[in-house]
Amino acid sequence: MTTTPEIRTVRAPSVLRGRDTHLDAVEAGLIAARSAQGQVLLIEGGSGTGKTRLLREANDRARRAGAHTQTGQAFDGQQVLPFAPLLTAVLNGEPPIAGPDELGTLGTHTDLPHRVVRDLRTALESAAARTPVVVLLDDLQWADNGTIMAVRALTADLRHTGVLWMLATRGDTTPAVRELWNHLAGEGACRLGLPPLTLEMTAQLVADAAGAPAHPGLLALADQARGNPFLILELVRGLSEEDRLRIQDGLATAIGSRLPDRLTGNINQRLGRLSAPARRMVRMAAVLPQRFTAAQLAAVLRCRPSELVEPLEESVEADLVRGDGERLQFQHELLRQAVRESLPASLRCALEREVSDVLVDSGSPPAETTRLMRPEQTGDPSDIADAAADVEQISCLLHGRSEPEGCPPDGRAAFGWSSLTDTEHRVIRLIASGITNRQAARQLSLSPHTVNTHLRHVFAKLDINSRVQLANLAHDFPD
Repeated sequence: MTTTPEIRTVRAPSVLRGRDTHLDAVEAGLIAARSAQGQVLLIEGGSGTGKTRLLREANDRARRAGAHTQTGQAFDGQQVLPFAPLLTAVLNGEPPIAGPDELGTLGTHTDLPHRVVRDLRTALESAAARTPVVVLLDDLQWADNGTIMAVRALTADLRHTGVLWMLATRGDTTPAVRELWNHLAGEGACRLGLPPLTLEMTAQLVADAAGAPAHPGLLALADQARGNPFLILELVRGLSEEDRLRIQDGLATAIGSRLPDRLTGNINQRLGRLSAPARRMVRMAAVLPQRFTAAQLAAVLRCRPSELVEPLEESVEADLVRGDGERLQFQHELLRQAVRESLPASLRCALEREVSDVLVDSGSPPAETTRLMRPEQTGDPSDIADAAADVEQISCLLHGRSEPEGCPPDGRAAFGWSSLTDTEHRVIRLIASGITNRQAARQLSLSPHTVNTHLRHVFAKLDINSRVQLANLAHDFPD
């Protein structure tokens, strides 16, 4: 029985999904701290994998256990402020273990590093003598050299006191932090990576946020985040903000196929932090097939592969693009889709045609161009076969071949009514009846973008440029 859809407001998940091992390590560290034994936990993961969320959960658990928590964070561009994350932690802890009076004279000394380490060691040691202390430092990939030096010294000096250290950094960290990580691991620190959530964990996270199990369509969309908790939650929250998250028949359902503005806006902010060459490269990469080569990227950018070195390094450091063997791809399909949707529709269509021409001219296999032409296709496999045939036929025409190489002819003409595929016929019947592209997409279980692509092919094959002409032809050539 179908029930009236209920608009659902997203709630903050109270359970940290997929991080049981990490929380067990936190509990073990708190037990060790109560026995006056110091421990170091090294948290490492890419953007959006949940480093900050894990530290926040650890902070809450430590406070409930009666420990003093000292939290600090490094920021990009803050490297000119020596020891800033550590000083912030001890001055703004709950409760603070040092005050401005104790640390206010540090800047007057010429032996500043020695003084900082000495005074911080004294403050931490004194506090740990009364109750366990947990020091949580986030985003150390942006830490200054003084902070890195002080952490290395303090973790060694306070090994036999009740101090638990939780240090977090991104995977693409600096050589100095990488060297610190290796040194601390060699001294017995516990390294904890943050792997992607499994599909089951993704389903649990969506259900936690939406308040109901995910409809298969919503789960499929969330799975494009490749287990990235931040992107999954931004997707669900954005759908809720736009009143596009409904509870129907007990399942959380997404209305429409467009990504929410909250998610695309977040991606645009990340793009805005890139240099102009890297930003242009990422946008063009989003119009390529899901997995692409550096040669293909250079071809569509009209540049030499050597000119991609710096933009590629920058996009990898920004957690936007990653290497996958001999090919490249976006870190998450949601990132790629969000970048695509950030482009105006008319520009995106023009870029798709341009990229399609470049790929065909460069001899790319038709299947690759099919993936470009149909990036959101999730429907009947026969549709993909139809599109592949279309691309192969176009490739034949451009390269002067009468038939596809290595494939038997299917008897279909290149142009005219007889050249249309079964899927194109289904699209024509619906559009000629007067419904919109979006309505046709829903009836065919396709995305609106895919229906638009089919219509472009139909108009080209029939040499027409309006829906009225299409309707007239559909009347003249009934099925």
